[in-house]
This record gives sequence, C-alpha cells and structure tokens, in this order.
Amino acid sequence: MEFPPIPVGTVFVVPIGSARILGAVHAAGGDRIFCTMLGPPMAAGWEPEYEIRGVVEDLALRDGSWEIRETQADFEPAPLPRFATRDENDRQMLATLDPALLQVAEIAVAETDDERAEWERSPRWVGTEIVTFERSLAITMNVAAPELEQQTHDAADHDSRLVVAMTRARAKDLSRQVPVTHLLIFNDRRAARRAADEARRLGLAPSLDAPWYRPQARLEVNTDSLAAYPNVREQIRRIHAFAERFGAEYDGFEMPVP
Repeated sequence: MEFPPIPVGTVFVVPIGSARILGAVHAAGGDRIFCTMLGPPMAAGWEPEYEIRGVVEDLALRDGSWEIRETQADFEPAPLPRFATRDENDRQMLATLDPALLQVAEIAVAETDDERAEWERSPRWVGTEIVTFERSLAITMNVAAPELEQQTHDAADHDSRLVVAMTRARAKDLSRQVPVTHLLIFNDRRAARRAADEARRLGLAPSLDAPWYRPQARLEVNTDSLAAYPNVREQIRRIHAFAERFGAEYDGFEMPVP
C-alpha cells in the first residue's frame, strides 16, 4: 500500500521515556519527512530554546507512535539544507538530498573555508530509521531513555508497524478497538492444548487447529486493541513470552480493517 505524503505543516509529538518532544514537518517524500524538533522537551511553562533538524521515516506518524497534534495551513517550511557527514577517510562531506525522495542525491567534500563553516553549522546526517532517530534525539536533548539502548532496527518490527499503519489509514474511527489475532505454531499438540487452556484462563480468546494428520498445531490468540503501534507492540511482547512458555513459535499477527 502506498501512503500519501505527510502534509507539510504537520505538528507532532515524539514520546521518549517520560519526555515529550515537539516537531514539525517541513518536507515529505519517499516515505520520509524532513522535520525540525524543538528543545528542550516540553514541560510546564515550556518555551523552545533550540531546534534540531533531521530526516526520518514517516512510519511513526502513520502507526500512532508519534501523536499528530495539527496541520498548520499557514506554515512556512524551511528549505532543505545540506547535511554534514564524513566519508571512510574521515573527511568532512556535505550531502544534498533529492527533495522528492529525501534521499542523498549528491555528496561533496567540504574543501573551502565557506564549505567547512557550512559543515560545522549543518545538521548531521544520521540513519533515517525510527529508533536511531529517537536515540539521537534522546542523546541530544539529554533524555533518559534506557529502552532505546536495547533496540536495533528489526525487519519484523518494521512490518508490524506497517500493518498497524495500513489499518489506521483505512479506519473510520481510531478511538474504537479492533480485533488483533496473534498466531502461534506448535510442534507438540499437547503443549498447544495446554496453551489454549491457559489462554482461556487468562481471559483471552484462543482458537486451536491441531488435526492428527498435520505435524504442527496452530493456535490463534484473539485480543482487542486500539489501532496504535505502541499498544500492539506490548501485546506482541506478551504473546511472545506466552509462546516461549509453551515451546511455540510466534508467527505474527493480523488486524482486520475496522
């Protein structure tokens, strides 16, 4: 599924630990946004003191991880800067982005005094993956976020975010819970039956498929959740732990369009 670009002027909030960081979209394309983040983190009587510019995947805005506050019709976007980076020889480099895709289109050595001065004041180019971006924000804004130290980019995590984003894109009412079906695969039918009994005891809604002629058993664990990735992620973690207790393999989840 292709998503329309995030509107320029979208104002959003990134939660990191207990902190909240305000951001705004200045350009969008190629499933990315160029945004400014205002620091320090918001608090009572908050006033911004500085800004951080960067490019990041837009999926956290689509899957409900970052709250969208509003879209400002009279917003004046900042032009795309060149980004500062280094090559394998540690030379200072300036990267120009393609404005339609927000990917590096050209990169050049900062050779003149003006270019080196530009490099010093330019935003640093970091990976556009969400967790890397959040970790960079936490470090820059001195936010305690130990959970980010333990996360790395994960293809399964990205796919889970995408499922939630697609559900949200088609949902008529994001305040309503939707069913979530988690699939567990067992090589031991008896363990599958024990797991189904335990799921019922826990108030879940299991559905077991364990015919004698099939070497594996399938257990569907049905739950409900608001269509937002942070909620579903916590469910995934709990069902993962449940699967490990009974020697099962967690095989993903489904969310029907509400």
